[in-house]
Amino acid sequence: MKRLYGRLVLWLISPALEVKAQADRIASEERAQLSRQFRREWRQRSAAMWRESEAREAATADEAAAG
Repeated sequence: MKRLYGRLVLWLISPALEVKAQADRIASEERAQLSRQFRREWRQRSAAMWRESEAREAATADEAAAG
């Protein structure tokens, strides 16, 4: 009887477990996508800041050379 009860419980629970597993996969994919997006934006911002810094240094060097 316990065996039958266990099978019944598994039969009832398995769809919910599948739905949860699917939801977990979707959440994991979304987290990975957000992480990739963050890293891409961070690289772009870092590159822009680096270019601005280089431009400021070049302008300062030009001013020092000119004056």
